[in-house]
Amino acid sequence: MSTAIVIDGWKLSRGHDGNATVLDEELGAHLEFSRPRDVRKLVERMLASGMLNDSDVRATVARQVGGWGGARKSVTEYHLTRVGCLLVTTQSETPKAIEITRQIVTVFDTVTAGGHSAAAPLPLDIAHGIRLRDEPRLRLEMQALCGMTARATARSLQYIYGWVRRTYRVGSPFDVAAAAWPAVKDTLQAIALGKQILPGKPARLRLPADRRQVELPFQKPN
Repeated sequence: MSTAIVIDGWKLSRGHDGNATVLDEELGAHLEFSRPRDVRKLVERMLASGMLNDSDVRATVARQVGGWGGARKSVTEYHLTRVGCLLVTTQSETPKAIEITRQIVTVFDTVTAGGHSAAAPLPLDIAHGIRLRDEPRLRLEMQALCGMTARATARSLQYIYGWVRRTYRVGSPFDVAAAAWPAVKDTLQAIALGKQILPGKPARLRLPADRRQVELPFQKPN
């Protein structure tokens, strides 16, 4: 049994485990797909590529719908978790992707009463353990989230990768330890959603070559 929830125009379902999900067609409507159910094609491609897995798509429900001439056919609906919704939105390439990303975070936060982790305040330099490069799904999550952060902050993807390397003291973004990924992910999401500022490079003061340009008042030599 699941409970239907409506928050800010979003329809969600909460299962017996307390976790909320959004129907694929509901997400497609908010992303303003011309045919909302077409978002299922994107979900299926992401499942096939490994960008989504069973923890992102809580359940699939087959149901019968009417077809041409009164025929009935079976369709599969996908119920997406918070992470699943965010991943699909980053790959949707729709004009409203950033806006919908913000809405997803707000809506799920409301359902869970702020139950997600806070952004990591300090670098996490974990010397041992599995790295993102060793987990294809986590590697794809890092790539997608860095892309979303780059678009939201009007920076290049390489700039975001460089920021991750400097902040978390790793040779590559994909060298981040899998154990540290939840906190790193929360930080990137906070930056992408405007909840945290992405630190920029410090400005460098350039002195004029001719020091007389900074002497006041300027005295013309005799």
